[in-house]
Amino acid sequence: MWVDSNADGIVDAGEEVLRQHDGLQSGVTVVTFAAIAQFAYLPDGSSNAPVNTEFRICDNNRTGERGRKIEIGFTGRTKTDIYKCV
Repeated sequence: MWVDSNADGIVDAGEEVLRQHDGLQSGVTVVTFAAIAQFAYLPDGSSNAPVNTEFRICDNNRTGERGRKIEIGFTGRTKTDIYKCV
């Protein structure tokens, strides 16, 4: 996550990195139910996604157990929940 001052989707020199995380380990699946792979928060706190976006995260080796669902509204509000992996 970074402050994309020029809105080009690339971390450029001088742009502040707010948070960085290593990639997901093998066997973890992230599925989105919107046609986007990334989104941005705008200066007013809303999201640039045209619709509410949902990401489901599950460990492929634990079918039937609990995964996580993250919803990001176009207003910028986030919500997390538990769901059953399939």
